[in-house]
Amino acid sequence: MENRAFVSSGMLARFIYCFPRSFIGMRDYNAASVKPEFTAAYDRLIKDALAVKYNRKKGEPEIPLYFDNEARAEFAKYYNKSIEPSLLTDFADCPDWGGKFHGLILRLCGLLHCIKCIEGGAKPEDERVTLVTLMEAIDIAEYYKSQAIYAYTLNTAGVVSDTAEYVLNKLNTKKITRISSRELLRSCRRFKKVAELEEPMELLIDRGYAVAYEESGTLWYEVNPMI
Repeated sequence: MENRAFVSSGMLARFIYCFPRSFIGMRDYNAASVKPEFTAAYDRLIKDALAVKYNRKKGEPEIPLYFDNEARAEFAKYYNKSIEPSLLTDFADCPDWGGKFHGLILRLCGLLHCIKCIEGGAKPEDERVTLVTLMEAIDIAEYYKSQAIYAYTLNTAGVVSDTAEYVLNKLNTKKITRISSRELLRSCRRFKKVAELEEPMELLIDRGYAVAYEESGTLWYEVNPMI
C-alpha cells in the first residue's frame, strides 16, 4: 500500500481484504473432520459450475443477469442512502475502494445467483436476481467493507506510526506539555522541515495524544496530560 504506482493505478481498490480471526491457542486436537457428504456436495457444485462456464461455445457473448423489480428498487435505494453518502464518511480513508463498493455487491449478487441456479438445475440467465440474493450479497459486502477500512487504516498508521512514536517518545522524555511546531522541530532532529511533522502529529492528534491550535500566528501543540 506504500507503493505509489499501486495506489495511483487503482490496483489496490480491486482487492477484497480480509483479516480472519485466529483460532491459535483455542484449537482442539481431536476436532471432527469435515463430513464426507459436505465434501462431496462441494465437489459436485464446483464441477457443475465449471461445466456451465467451460461448456459454452468460444466467442459466445457473456450471459446477462438482471434484478427482478423488487431487488432493483431496493438496490437503488440502498445505493442512494447507504453507499453514496458513506463515500465522504466511512470510506474517507479508502475512497478508491469505496468507489467500487457497489460493483462488489453486484458481483457477489451474480456469484450467489449463479450458484443457486446451478444447484436448482436452472440456467442463470433464465432467472432474475431476487431481493433475497441481493440482501445476502449486501451482508457479505458489508463485512468486507469493514475489513477494507481496517486495511487502509493500517496503511495510514503504518506509514507514519514509527515517526509518530518517535515524536511521542521525545515529548514524554522531556516531559513536554506545550510546545510550538518550531520548538518541536528542534527537539526532533530526525526532521528537517516543520512540514515533515504534519503527518505524525496528525496521527497523534487523531489518537488523542495531543491537540493543535494557533496563537499569534504560531502553531502550538498541547500534550494530553493523561499519557
